[in-house]
Amino acid sequence: MHSVLSHRRPRTKRSKITLLVGLLSGLLVAGAIGAPMALAQVNSWAVLNPNRTIYAGQTTTVHVLSGAGAARTAGMLASLQAATAQGWKTVDAKKIATNGRISFTVKPRATTKLRVGILGRGVIGGSASNVVTITVSNRGLAVVAEAAKHRGKMYQYGAAGPYRFDCSGYTQYVYKKFGRYLPHSATQQGRLGVGVSKAAARPGDLLVFGSPGRYTHAAIYAGNGAMWDSSTSGQPVALRRIWSPNFAVRRLV
Repeated sequence: MHSVLSHRRPRTKRSKITLLVGLLSGLLVAGAIGAPMALAQVNSWAVLNPNRTIYAGQTTTVHVLSGAGAARTAGMLASLQAATAQGWKTVDAKKIATNGRISFTVKPRATTKLRVGILGRGVIGGSASNVVTITVSNRGLAVVAEAAKHRGKMYQYGAAGPYRFDCSGYTQYVYKKFGRYLPHSATQQGRLGVGVSKAAARPGDLLVFGSPGRYTHAAIYAGNGAMWDSSTSGQPVALRRIWSPNFAVRRLV
């Protein structure tokens, strides 16, 4: 994160900036949070932290650093804005802290472009920050992609990777990449997460075969009736059709 050098707004723009600030202030006072807002990229006084990728359902924090100096912007109103088909829409607003910083926590449902608008006051005119993109990735599909990376690695009883796997060692290894630490046991893995119906299964879900209390096989659902697994001695990790109706679905991510 870095700051933008402060500089005075030319006097020739005073009336235009004053009108812009007055208009935006009026919208916020009237409770227009959520309405599309136009804010010119004029002498940007704020810098946002970089683009990033998150998984669906995760939150992330957008940090803003005032480039005009803490003393000059403290107490100013900053609005977090999201790009829409109709223009920039304000989704949150806060006052800038005395250290010139501010943070917004967001939980976007889809990939979103964000910026921060500062209304300005005195010699500091209204402005918009740089734009950052929050890319939202489907976590389940990411699990499937990780599972596919191990195609061709051979089965070995008791192995948990990275070069050989048994069934629960394979699922344990894959889910660990996503912060889920599973025991090395199909039966114990079948007790984790949230149970969902077979009809509601989605890519990235854990499949456990057998019956509650004694599951004998574990796999990762890939969608369309297929799964990734490390099946049995002499067989490699592969994408296979679900071969038995006797399974349960557990949602871990």
